[in-house]
Amino acid sequence: MSESKQITLSVPEILAITPKASGWRVLPDGQRIWIHATARIELTAILFGDAKVGACATVGDDATVGACAKVGDGATVGAYATVGDGAKVGDRAKVGACATVGDGATVGDDATVGDDATVGDGAKVGDGATVGAYATVGDGAKVGACAKVGDDATVGDDATVGAYATVGDGAKVGDGATVGDDATVGDDGSAKTGNEQE
Repeated sequence: MSESKQITLSVPEILAITPKASGWRVLPDGQRIWIHATARIELTAILFGDAKVGACATVGDDATVGACAKVGDGATVGAYATVGDGAKVGDRAKVGACATVGDGATVGDDATVGDDATVGDGAKVGDGATVGAYATVGDGAKVGACAKVGDDATVGDDATVGAYATVGDGAKVGDGATVGDDATVGDDGSAKTGNEQE
C-alpha cells in the first residue's frame, strides 16, 4: 500500500460518512473517500485516501481498498479481500473473499476473481472473465474478455490469455507465454486451439 494514511471506518465514522447523497466525504484527519449513496461498506473495512466506491457496490468485512482505487457500480469486494493502490474493479465485478487485486490492476466489468485468488500488480482481467479460486494471474499478465482461468491455475508474469480462452484447473501458463483466443490449456498441460476443440 502507499504512504497514504489508512482510513479505518469505525462505527461512529461510518454512520457519519454514510451519505444521504453521493459524494466526497472528508474525514477528521483530512483524507477523503468518495462513496455513492447506495454503496454498502462493512464496519471493519479499510479504505485509503481518494478511494471511490460506486453505486450499489459492497465492500466486505475487513476488506481493504487502496489509495486511488475504484470499486465500480454494483461490484462486490469480499471479506478480507485487498484491492491495491490505483486498482480498478469494474461494474458488477466480484472479488472473492481473501482475494488480492494488485496495485494498478484492472478487473473488468462483470468479471469474477474467486476466493483466495491473486491478480498481480498491473495485471488486466477482461470484461466477463473468470479467475478461479486460489488461481494466480501474475504481474502484468492479461486475461481476455470472457476467458476462464480455472481453480488453482497459474498465469505467469506478463503472459496473455486470449478472449474466450480456457486455462484448466491447476494448469500453468509460463511467464510471457500466450494462449490464443478460444484456445484451451488443459489441467494436464495439453493445448488446443479454437479450431481443434470438439
